Amino acid sequence: MIFKKKTMLRTEWRGIEERENASRIACLPWGRARVGLLYMKRVDEPFFVKSFGKRLQVTGEGYTWLQLAPESEHFWATVMFDEKGRLFQYYFDVTYENHLDDPEGAWFYDMVLDVVMRPGGDIVRLDRNELNEHLKTGEISKEIYDLAVKSERQLLEDIKGKEAEIRKMCEELRSDLIKIIKRKGYA
Repeated sequence: MIFKKKTMLRTEWRGIEERENASRIACLPWGRARVGLLYMKRVDEPFFVKSFGKRLQVTGEGYTWLQLAPESEHFWATVMFDEKGRLFQYYFDVTYENHLDDPEGAWFYDMVLDVVMRPGGDIVRLDRNELNEHLKTGEISKEIYDLAVKSERQLLEDIKGKEAEIRKMCEELRSDLIKIIKRKGYA
């Protein structure tokens, strides 16, 4: 399979030199899920992306990423907060599978398609051309392609017009998980 395997620990992200994590199982609107918080204690190289036409910093000291991994859905959300705890972006990976049972090693296969939502509810879809190219070259089957497209469509239906309620849920989950990290003496 050409899809990249990504973990809740997000060790593939360079520049984050010290990090702490906390996770637990939760019941979300999408069913049973693992929720995890990545706290960036020391970041030597902040990372920037282009989002909605602007340069956006997504890693930095004190930044936190709340991850929502629904067991029976084909997406994995990374909800990004700055060093002051302000939510600035929701990033949804469309996934092939989400594996939740190992609290330190929860992981997913990324099916290329991504959906980004910012506070206020504006949404942009990413990487359809890349998915189309994988189908064209035979790197993925038509069935996998159709699953990715159908999963993206379902995700859009699930989040469109619901940013306020998703935000409230995410802020509460982040608050709960940051307490665990603080009890460990890290934040």
